[in-house]
Amino acid sequence: MNKTAERISERPSRTENMLSRISENLEKNVTGLQFLSGVMAESPDRMYMDHREEYLIVRGTLASYKIPMNEMIDSFANPFHNGSGFPRVRLHPLHKWLRRNPMRACIQPSDSHYEIPGTDSLGILALSLLNDTNLFMDSSQESFREECIKLYGFAQSPISELLNQYIANLGGELDSERGVISVNGTDGFRWIIGGLNDPSIRSLNLSSYVRDGPPRLHTADTFHSLSQCRDLEYLIGILSRSPKVFITGDDYDLAHSNEIIKSVAEVHAPLRRALDDGTAFSAEWVD
Repeated sequence: MNKTAERISERPSRTENMLSRISENLEKNVTGLQFLSGVMAESPDRMYMDHREEYLIVRGTLASYKIPMNEMIDSFANPFHNGSGFPRVRLHPLHKWLRRNPMRACIQPSDSHYEIPGTDSLGILALSLLNDTNLFMDSSQESFREECIKLYGFAQSPISELLNQYIANLGGELDSERGVISVNGTDGFRWIIGGLNDPSIRSLNLSSYVRDGPPRLHTADTFHSLSQCRDLEYLIGILSRSPKVFITGDDYDLAHSNEIIKSVAEVHAPLRRALDDGTAFSAEWVD
């Protein structure tokens, strides 16, 4: 038998193999359903379907969550229906359900989840929300963390302890009562990221003091001065290297801010001299 005839004769076998693989994946999803059922049975008061049978409710430690099950079930029936990934989870404060405009977090599975059935991933998502303190501190879950902060702000709340720990891990110190984050910079600078609890500020404000000197406001609202105007991870990281970074470079945002550079130069002689002689990285951004 020549090669072509052999390949033709093997077609039924290859078709059977393909159908078997699909069947095996369907069976794995059934097994995943058993896992999800067990997870829900262990916490019936904290994980249940809502009265309209639209959302899977998860009562976490930090907030309450609604997983939109219609979208989730549609994706099981047809994975091409809504693209890939989980639908956005609705976040509500612990003490009440928001009737309008709840926060919506994009909580995506890790790469390892692509090797397991969707129903298993749903069970893992529900467990993650049940143990949401770990989710908050997970460096890959930026969307979840940001939505929690939007939900409660920086005042005293169920996320306060974790928020303090998260800010400290970044290198800052949160004072929730004053609504400020302090960051130690270079050259004796102590930076103050403020306006955390001020609704009149679109993003944040930024000030500093040197050793025991008086504070100086550098911008009343970072919304008008920076691209990364509310990104605390970026701001705390770059401020810990400032004002030195204005001279040495190695930055793409703060060291390009005309308003902030000029304000800092008024109180920092090395930067002022480097701007005057053109040796500062930030010199080309100052008008």
